[in-house]
Amino acid sequence: MFINKTNAVETNVDTTTSTPNITSEESTDDTSNNSNEGENQTTTGASTTTPATISISNTSTNTSSTTENTNTASTTSTPQLEDEDTNIENTTSTTSTVFINPTTITSTTTTIDTELSTTTIHLQIESYDNTLYDDDIIVTECEINENTTSTLLTTYCALQQLNEQDILDIEFTNYGGDARFISKINNYDGSDWNYWAFFHNLEYSSESINEYELNSGDQILLSYGIWPLKLETSSSTPQLNTTTTLSVKEFGFDSSWNAVWTTSTSSTISISTSTGNQEFFSANGSHELKITTTTPYQIFASKENFVTSSIINIDPVVSTATTSTTSTEEEENNNNSSNGNNNNNGSEDGDKTNETNEDNLISTDTLQQSAKKNIKLFEITTR
Repeated sequence: MFINKTNAVETNVDTTTSTPNITSEESTDDTSNNSNEGENQTTTGASTTTPATISISNTSTNTSSTTENTNTASTTSTPQLEDEDTNIENTTSTTSTVFINPTTITSTTTTIDTELSTTTIHLQIESYDNTLYDDDIIVTECEINENTTSTLLTTYCALQQLNEQDILDIEFTNYGGDARFISKINNYDGSDWNYWAFFHNLEYSSESINEYELNSGDQILLSYGIWPLKLETSSSTPQLNTTTTLSVKEFGFDSSWNAVWTTSTSSTISISTSTGNQEFFSANGSHELKITTTTPYQIFASKENFVTSSIINIDPVVSTATTSTTSTEEEENNNNSSNGNNNNNGSEDGDKTNETNEDNLISTDTLQQSAKKNIKLFEITTR
């Protein structure tokens, strides 16, 4: 028996790939009943710096001495063994190591800083026996409620700010939806059957405090157990020496629970100017104000068990008609004065004329007398 030893056939496979790069390295161990000397073992080179390694093991068995053993996971052929007398079982164990070198991916996270909007409003919070807050406030946009990240600029945000600053103790409630309502401000919690009403610009709101979007200069009123008054004027820029009508209204509900503003009887109108202050009691809720100066007027209305109205400003103006009338009167006075002077001058001239005429009459008489004398003298002389 003899063994015909054949050198291994080396096969190199050059695989060019895009990312990721994969290179295989194969190591082959031959185990047989005989020792093979001088056999060449060839390994395909691979990159050694890799973040990940995958090992693939394959085992093939050759029972024929003349059969070429090829590992499908490898790029190297195995040696052929021949045996004249006996088929020698040749077992080849092949382990392929695959190295993966992924391309580095740079992930850029773009952070968009969304600047929250702000606005300035006037916030007034009134209960039936106390003023809890009455001031301008800069409101910053906030989340609509605790269950969403969507934001909106609302009265809810303003109240959250007062809560966080420990200015007021405020609690909110909902009735199963996204809307939020005030359940408590300080000790006013509805236990006395009152509730917190929401007005924007003296309009009873049909929206909740986290639904109505604020606008710059909004007048926000929250009232508890008390309704507001409002004061109206027929003109905020009346003309000097005219009158303007002041009317007081009070909020309430009609028999069908519709929100209404009605005339507020037995109310007081307070008027302030640079010259002093005046108060007028109005039994019918109105007052006729005589504009006697161009100085601005500041006016408000009050009534027991109602929130005092906001102050309104009246700025009188001087009309062009008044200016024109004044000029005309002055011109007429000047003309009259001039005419009077002219009449006086005419009288003096008339007197002088009369005097001149009288002088002329005397002179004529004298001439007539002289003529008569001359005639007599002429008659005597002719005789």
